[in-house]
Amino acid sequence: MSFGENLGRAVGKLRNAADYLSQESLALRCGLSANYVGEIERGLVNPSADTIEKLARGLGSTTLFLVRMAEGERILAAASALKEPRATPRQPSVAAKPPPLRYLIVIEKAPGGYSAYCPDLPFCGAIAATREAVKVAIDRDITAQVNRLRQAGKIIGPATSVEWCEVPV
Repeated sequence: MSFGENLGRAVGKLRNAADYLSQESLALRCGLSANYVGEIERGLVNPSADTIEKLARGLGSTTLFLVRMAEGERILAAASALKEPRATPRQPSVAAKPPPLRYLIVIEKAPGGYSAYCPDLPFCGAIAATREAVKVAIDRDITAQVNRLRQAGKIIGPATSVEWCEVPV
């Protein structure tokens, strides 16, 4: 898929997550035509950086978040080709429940609310008016994506770690 197609999928997903905002309403917020927003969502055009910025603002998000969502879709397509090796259980008579997976989420303040994404799960993101609401929404999105990956026999385990950099002031 091209970046334009991935961007269109990300715009559509975020537009629907924003209280099912219509293409016409998003177009009005962005100063674009509804037809052009539809073409973007269908991946028929490659919008300029200025248009991507307008779309992000219209969605109540940041340009960086929208681009990460689009790039995440490309990474998800590549990751779906990978197969998780299956371990053979040592005690087949005892079905041990695997420990829960813990994924890092990043919550950012955005115009009109908050946005969140998971670096380890491409195309996994949410926007909401409050920090608490975006946390609930991203948790729901992560759970849904992990369940889809599990059904396909592919799990992307957490890989991101956090380090702090101390800067003298």
